[in-house]
Amino acid sequence: MASGSEDDEGNTTGASWRLIGPASELSKKPCRLMYSPLGRDSDVCLFYVRGQFFAMDARCAHSGGPLCEGDIEEADGVLRVFCPWHDYGYDLRTGKSGTLLEQQVYEVKLVDGDVYVKHASHLSPRLFPAKLARRLWVLPRCSEGKATTWVDDLCTCRPSISLMSLAI
Repeated sequence: MASGSEDDEGNTTGASWRLIGPASELSKKPCRLMYSPLGRDSDVCLFYVRGQFFAMDARCAHSGGPLCEGDIEEADGVLRVFCPWHDYGYDLRTGKSGTLLEQQVYEVKLVDGDVYVKHASHLSPRLFPAKLARRLWVLPRCSEGKATTWVDDLCTCRPSISLMSLAI
């Protein structure tokens, strides 16, 4: 699920330094989901743990679980995030796990109080408008006779809404 292509050493090519935001704000939460306009497989988790920022692909390499919702633990000096779906653990620095699975990690730097991540696309804490449109489908009717709306992979029965009403 890595963004961009990799060379023989696992480095992402075609990446640029992307301004994420002020460290003073980003350090208030241990993990933030950063959206990519390339789609959910290119989204990034930005972690702030023990005074350091780390970045890796947001979806678990095993089954696509949301790593930003996982627990972060330290054992033997190694910080790991654990996928909430199947408990696979990944080193925040290297992306390696105790198995053959590995997460793509991204370089992070601080410049004048701002956090930057080296990534193939822009990153934002909010959905990009085109991405919102890809994640929302309105289907004709559910079993209750109401319009059915799918947001990501969740189905809810409610009155139909248009994409125009969701403009950001």
